[in-house]
Amino acid sequence: MILYKYYGYKSGIEALKSSQLGFTRPNFFNDPFELTSISNLNGDGPSAGIIKHTITEIKNNVAILSLTKEPLNKLMWSHYADGYQGFAIGYKVDNNFLNDEKLNFITVDSGDVFYTNKKFEINSGFKTVASIAIGQKLLEGKNENLNNIFERKSKKDIKKMLLTKHSSWHYEDEVRVVKYISTDPDLQTRYQSDDNTKHLLINNNKTLLFNYNAEIKEVYLGLNNPLFGNIKPSENKILFDKAKAGNWSVYVAQMAKESWDLTRHELGQSTLLLPN
Repeated sequence: MILYKYYGYKSGIEALKSSQLGFTRPNFFNDPFELTSISNLNGDGPSAGIIKHTITEIKNNVAILSLTKEPLNKLMWSHYADGYQGFAIGYKVDNNFLNDEKLNFITVDSGDVFYTNKKFEINSGFKTVASIAIGQKLLEGKNENLNNIFERKSKKDIKKMLLTKHSSWHYEDEVRVVKYISTDPDLQTRYQSDDNTKHLLINNNKTLLFNYNAEIKEVYLGLNNPLFGNIKPSENKILFDKAKAGNWSVYVAQMAKESWDLTRHELGQSTLLLPN
């Protein structure tokens, strides 16, 4: 399965060079209503305070990768790709890094975002002990046998919070991967696999990178991308060589003549030759 991420021109070049995926801390999302779908708390008292605290701790200790199913989304090109100057990169997501439940609280296979006009309500008395347990386990970066730690409903509610957005964002057709985050080196070892490729790299407070090379399958250039249609007197072959080695399919997202839709036109891999 291939899912896509939109980039501006400069960030897209870096993503193609590194093959790394950037995960974002929830506090840095561009929508301040993110992760508030569960804030419609019914009731008060000590258990309500515990639940609110647990939700805050969860938000502080996860990072989210946002992908989409569609590379020819006009609004996504406008909003996330510098007005069609950037890229949409298609990644193969059938891998343990994005699907292993020990590495991800929400895997890519279960990460479809749900869009709604109404916040859902929770009861301040629901499974308080379980609520504490999930917060503590997230802080510890553990996801082993969680169904034995707290009730299934608690886990379902937390996942629902992480995957619910207002319906105005439905055009994004988003799929999320949610990972545990900690700067504690002892906890970072949970991302280490047999080939030592899954160590967390802290890029900055907003974006977290992992020392994991995502498999790129498709690259879409926006119709205003500087690489599209330019004659380059001198060439840097770094992306061309990667495209050739990885057998990337390269396209340009163009306006269809007969409709308002975008259509793709296949380009040669040499389009990715960079000017020096």
